[in-house]
Amino acid sequence: MPIPLELRHEIEDAYVRYWRVTADAALTLDPSQLPEVAAGDRLEREQEEIAQLLAEGRARKVIVDLQFRVVRATETTATVYDDFKNLSYAVDRNTKAPLVEPPRAAEIHVVSFEMQKIDGVWKVVDGTRYEIQRPT
Repeated sequence: MPIPLELRHEIEDAYVRYWRVTADAALTLDPSQLPEVAAGDRLEREQEEIAQLLAEGRARKVIVDLQFRVVRATETTATVYDDFKNLSYAVDRNTKAPLVEPPRAAEIHVVSFEMQKIDGVWKVVDGTRYEIQRPT
């Protein structure tokens, strides 16, 4: 059954926003905006990742090229598959200078994300990583 265009756009917009907010949180080490885009297990994992970065004294510059598609959707739940290209790298938490040489070739992460509409807002609630294809 085809997904109505308006619903698909809502989910796509929320998914892209999830990546913008989580990327900003990883760079600024400020998890305060994460509850706007994630809930449940996914929110906990995102908060744990920020805490881990803080404990390590570094931040992360997230650079991804999303290649996603909404594969299932109702008015309140959705599944998004993504084969995104990842060029992210560690940076100094204060200066944001790279701590390693930024990657020249992207890893491809094959993932799916479960989303729910909670109080009128689409949020990522869980995710599964299927594969990482490392550059050769």
